[in-house]
Amino acid sequence: MKASAKLRMWLRSKEMLRPDVYDDGGGVPTQGYGHTGPDVRFGGPPIDQAQAELWFHADVSVHEREVERLVTVQLTQGMFDCLVSFDFNSGGLEFVVNGKVRQSRVLVAVNERRWNDAVEELVTWNQDGGKDRRGLLTRRLEEGLFFTSERYPA
Repeated sequence: MKASAKLRMWLRSKEMLRPDVYDDGGGVPTQGYGHTGPDVRFGGPPIDQAQAELWFHADVSVHEREVERLVTVQLTQGMFDCLVSFDFNSGGLEFVVNGKVRQSRVLVAVNERRWNDAVEELVTWNQDGGKDRRGLLTRRLEEGLFFTSERYPA
């Protein structure tokens, strides 16, 4: 599957184009539409719209492949979009703790077809730097709408 055009528009609105490098709130240099990585460093030059779009499409593709790799059940488009967005923003489908790869409760619930539990688990990913963030809670609730009803808030 591929992320829908609706999701791509929604992600752009959430991430907002930032030509200059900024701190994502957790000390990670970020630029464009939420792009991170070795090509982004504090003090680096601003980018233009074309570069931001290249990074954005590449980043979405990475998260599409992650969802395809990790999810073992058939998904609707809304479910797929939700998981791509969630992983794009948090990397939360699979992560490393003390050198061991762990699957999130979101992913486990999805693979066990416990749809309501998956949505409830999404909302627990509302912190940054150990603090509850209203913006993250709103984002998780909106992702839950994609998952359950394929509704994409404006």
